[in-house]
Amino acid sequence: MKFGWLFLVTVLLTTVSGPIASHAQQAVEPVSAPVAVNAPGSEVTIKGRDLFAFQTCPAQSFTPSDKPIPGSKVQVELDPSTLWQPRGGDIRFIVRNWPWAVNQTSFTVCFRWRYLDGYNERFRTAPLPVRIISNKPTADGEIVAAATVPSMPTAPQRFWGLTQDLDDAINPNILPHYGNFTAFNGVPLAEVLIRIGNGDGQFADTILEIGVTSRAAAAVICALLVGAMLFLLWLCSPPKIGPFGGASFILRIIADRRGRASLSQLQILVWSLVIGGGAIYVITLTGTLIDIKSGTLIMLGISGSANISAELRNRSVAAAAALAAASVPEQAPAAEVPAAEVPAAEVNAPAVASVPVTLGVPHFSDVVTNPGSPEIDVTKVQMLFFTMITALFVAIKIVTSYTIPDIPEGFLLLMGISNGVYVSRKFI
Repeated sequence: MKFGWLFLVTVLLTTVSGPIASHAQQAVEPVSAPVAVNAPGSEVTIKGRDLFAFQTCPAQSFTPSDKPIPGSKVQVELDPSTLWQPRGGDIRFIVRNWPWAVNQTSFTVCFRWRYLDGYNERFRTAPLPVRIISNKPTADGEIVAAATVPSMPTAPQRFWGLTQDLDDAINPNILPHYGNFTAFNGVPLAEVLIRIGNGDGQFADTILEIGVTSRAAAAVICALLVGAMLFLLWLCSPPKIGPFGGASFILRIIADRRGRASLSQLQILVWSLVIGGGAIYVITLTGTLIDIKSGTLIMLGISGSANISAELRNRSVAAAAALAAASVPEQAPAAEVPAAEVPAAEVNAPAVASVPVTLGVPHFSDVVTNPGSPEIDVTKVQMLFFTMITALFVAIKIVTSYTIPDIPEGFLLLMGISNGVYVSRKFI
């Protein structure tokens, strides 16, 4: 059973690995001009900059432009972190050696599926105007811009080589038209036409390649891998709590050495699931690792410090109890005395013996209560509440923007104080 789960995890990780590295940079070929740059209603303003946005994409094929850009050395390449994007996600591209100012530059970004046989379907325009990320007005004229992936139609069929030869699959006269995929036929590829024009009606085109991923597929893969990880932790949990039915699924994972559900271990588990699950989700969608910000690292450090401090306190209490039990002197065996001569008080006196410590079964109430007390510890409630709010905020940002957000310094200070009060409460 264990080896089967490990094999499943290995196969899924292999499927989502290996982002696109080819076609990230291609030569620019000037082609025919589309609609006029100064067409009515084509001028928009974004972040204080005047840009020109084309409303339509070109036809399926191109012809050389009658007005090429003289001496054009324009280079356009994709940002390596956006080689894979889902529908509605943003790709970033870098334009180099562009001599014109941004307010004299027009952008058109169009998308279509790439096919093995070279079939040309019509392009689809990006649903939003191109956004300028940065602009360096130097001799090289570097511009970093972003465009949104449109709602592409259903991806083409995959070619598995089961019912048709490859020669037939790449023949445009034989149906169906098979799509071009990467990552073990898991991610369909799309062509991205980036058209750049200047104020003189001169244009240059670049066709690049991206992978169009699926949020639903990424969520399923993330859930499967996180579930497999939790199941392995459950199998590896120590048997001190009893058989598989001795405690619930989560309690077997967060139980400490005394058999109680630990708040600090729950905190570490929550952050591990959020960061680990977020990394799997982002890798599946973008083909790149997620960028962990310094605020998140500080938060993980606070959680780990609270867990270590709590464990040190528990061990010190256990060591003190063991030392006190060892310091009790052993009494020599008493001489045999007739029962009639033994006082009644000595007969009924309890014998001094070491009582073994029994491990309890963990309960969810252990997270907010102290050992031997049914009262709720408000310091634990505070730390649990702030941890869940922060983890939920980070998880939402990962799902919507594929990045871990910066956690404000004030909130980090609040979490530090909350964990500090929780740890100090254990030493009182």
